[in-house]
Amino acid sequence: MDITHHLGIGIGYSAAIAATFLVAHVWRPGQRRLYPAVEVPSFARPWVEFLWAIIACVGIILLGQVYIHIWRVPNRGPIGWLGETVNQILIFAPAVVLLLVRRNPPESVFLARDRTLLRLGAGVTAGVLGVLAYAIVRLAPTDFDKLMSAFAQLDNVPHVVQILLEDIVIICLIVRLSASIGSFTVAGLIVIVLFVAAHCPALLAADAITTDDVMSLMLDSAIGAVVFLGLLRTRDLLWLWPLHTCMDLTQFVTTPTSGAA
Repeated sequence: MDITHHLGIGIGYSAAIAATFLVAHVWRPGQRRLYPAVEVPSFARPWVEFLWAIIACVGIILLGQVYIHIWRVPNRGPIGWLGETVNQILIFAPAVVLLLVRRNPPESVFLARDRTLLRLGAGVTAGVLGVLAYAIVRLAPTDFDKLMSAFAQLDNVPHVVQILLEDIVIICLIVRLSASIGSFTVAGLIVIVLFVAAHCPALLAADAITTDDVMSLMLDSAIGAVVFLGLLRTRDLLWLWPLHTCMDLTQFVTTPTSGAA
């Protein structure tokens, strides 16, 4: 069976999240869960906070258009990665400004202030397991070290920062929507549906919709659902960010076994 990139990513995420669940259920030192869910603060007017989050997203989209069509910090040359990192921070600045102006605590985007190193280590471990599973099913076990070595490049810093900021925005929306409708699960499902819907116009605009197009959309939806299950369990940005980063960076890596990943 030919394992596509999307299917390999889905298997990687599933393996990493399954391992997270296993440890979370089995290992409870001192009767405390290793991956305690972050306690999300309540909002006096959740719908207002959700609308502000939507406004921040509009600002991000507009700044993204400025980046594409008008101006950006120079990102060429030996330190081009630094300029591109600044670009990503500027694009996603509305989300950070939102949290500061609305005085929302870090927990409102699942950023815990306790046991941060443990949480981050759990995310890194999950990410490495996910990449290992991806390498085994799609490439070859010997390509695992090549993948991890390729990740440790300064050129990847902008992607790492971008993924962190993207995760903050997504969680920001889910948390505020869930506070408004009273269900984190329903809010997450709505975000997944919107994610799928956002891909439909480009798919419909194509001259011919192929089976691969439909399969890719279905796999994207399934991957989103799997990641949401992990987020539903952990409610932890420091766990999600490294895992998301490791799995996302596989698309930029070329190995002798795989060709373009």
